[in-house]
Amino acid sequence: MSLALWAVECEGNCYALGRQQIDRTQAAAYYQVGCDGGEPSACFALADAYFRASGVPNDHSYATEMRARGLTLFEDRCTSGNGSACAAVDAYRVDEDWEILFCEAEILASCARLAEDSVLYQEKACRLGDRRGCSLWEKSLWEAALATEDRRQAADQYEHLVLLFPHSEHRPLALWNMANAQWDVGRIELALGSWERFLKEYPSHEKAPQALVKIARAHESLNQLEQARAAREQLKVSYPGYGASAPAE
Repeated sequence: MSLALWAVECEGNCYALGRQQIDRTQAAAYYQVGCDGGEPSACFALADAYFRASGVPNDHSYATEMRARGLTLFEDRCTSGNGSACAAVDAYRVDEDWEILFCEAEILASCARLAEDSVLYQEKACRLGDRRGCSLWEKSLWEAALATEDRRQAADQYEHLVLLFPHSEHRPLALWNMANAQWDVGRIELALGSWERFLKEYPSHEKAPQALVKIARAHESLNQLEQARAAREQLKVSYPGYGASAPAE
């Protein structure tokens, strides 16, 4: 069972154009043309459409046929030296899961389903626009950073988290932990910048006074005594109940 082709022109870009369509039937038409033209991702998108009755009738037999065609096209590209195509084929052979190939072909629904059970697919689902995938990925990165005993690695992981998720609920503590890890491995100037950033973004946070103490100590470590005195003065003015001698941890 094949979709009656609409008048679409895509010339090797059918999968991308199909994803842009609001009308699911029109999208399937692009996928059909793309698959017939040798685009493996279009074949998998078309298979997904028929499997889930998205813009076309539900037809598992035709969906299976399109999956097989997509895999063959990936294999052909792999033979021609396409590394990502080889990775897709290898992933299928190891796991024998069509869903993996769907995700490798950037079918969002498949990546989202895989992301529920595997951190390996959370990043891809997120980058394809899946909010749930982003939430799962962020949670995984946060938990991995907390569990890391290597302070250098932890500093890098927290920095990655801060950069990727600027509006995360974990951002304040990610910034704080990043600065502390940077300090622990001797990245004094980076730690100083991170504590200053933390203080600027979260002046009302319970750790804000401690940040000023750490900022002062970092300046002293760098022999920047005037800046250290300024930080301690700011501590007295902004947080009079805390005191410059309070513990930093």
